[in-house]
Amino acid sequence: MATTDSTAELQARIAALEARVDKLEPRSGTGAATGAEAGAGTAEASEAVATSEAAAAHAADGDGPTSSTDDPYWVLTGLQERYPDDDVVLYGGTMSAGEGGYRWQYALPTDTVLDADFADAAPALTALAHPVRLALLQAVLTGTHATADLSALPGLGTSGQVYHHLNQLASAGWLRSPRRGRWEVPGDRTIPLLALIMAATT
Repeated sequence: MATTDSTAELQARIAALEARVDKLEPRSGTGAATGAEAGAGTAEASEAVATSEAAAAHAADGDGPTSSTDDPYWVLTGLQERYPDDDVVLYGGTMSAGEGGYRWQYALPTDTVLDADFADAAPALTALAHPVRLALLQAVLTGTHATADLSALPGLGTSGQVYHHLNQLASAGWLRSPRRGRWEVPGDRTIPLLALIMAATT
């Protein structure tokens, strides 16, 4: 009888440990871009996005909050359910543009963010710290892709200055040129860029 009890107790402890490991595995960060950036991200990320889709469908069926009126902290509620014992920083969003649009989410433990060297973010943030560059990014995101069309926009300076700014943004990873004379924001930078702009303006 004692052996049976010990076996049952051991099985229960193993199950509890497996549950904890399942919670910890996504902590390495999850991100996914779909649509024009299909294939970006990890299998773990795809699973996380699929999970969020299932949650959205569940809510649409009337089994959960369907709007911010029902639960003004619905994102935080979901985060707490997924990581009940951890502090986590999360951002995500959707954009119905490009070939199929973009859907993206990314999460990291708060301690991981705090332990990183904030100075490493300087090059990417410095590239954004110019009104002309921000205007160029906004123009590209809203459909202006050709260098000639970007140079023709009012208030952005000469074509040489515009080209300089485009190259600065490309060097920092905020833009890429899939073919000569055309620019786009990489899919995996689209939602992060919008999140940064939103955070800086609200």
